[in-house]
Amino acid sequence: MAELISKDYLGQATPSQEQEGGVDTSGGDEGADDDALEQKENELFFCPEKGNVAFSSAMDCWAFNLTIFARKLAAKFGMNPRVLQRFLWGEYYYSEKKVFRQPRHELHRPMFVQFVLEPLLAEYRKHFDVIDNSQAIEVKEARIKVKA
Repeated sequence: MAELISKDYLGQATPSQEQEGGVDTSGGDEGADDDALEQKENELFFCPEKGNVAFSSAMDCWAFNLTIFARKLAAKFGMNPRVLQRFLWGEYYYSEKKVFRQPRHELHRPMFVQFVLEPLLAEYRKHFDVIDNSQAIEVKEARIKVKA
């Protein structure tokens, strides 16, 4: 991917560079080129913490991104939603009203699991865990009504 971006980056010479004899590809000022290339890569890549990745289920008709959860959790905990959004993805742990890079105990779960996946799983269990056949029929009928 980086090779494709660098070709594109080098192909976008400005008119002043073209008049002076073209783009210097000899690597004379690699530091500036590397920084520009890295910035361009960061703009193009999908990252959940940027809010440009959606998690969804077409079968169950729902979708979300981390921005949605960050806003809800920020209101609940009194935090800045933009800062919280960065910590919802990756190896960040929440305990005692603080965010940590390392788990505080062995059973600690990352924030994404704790605040996004577990509540989602709880909702699924509430609606779709079936104890006996009579409830299975009710769930099936409820799904048909929702689809209609």
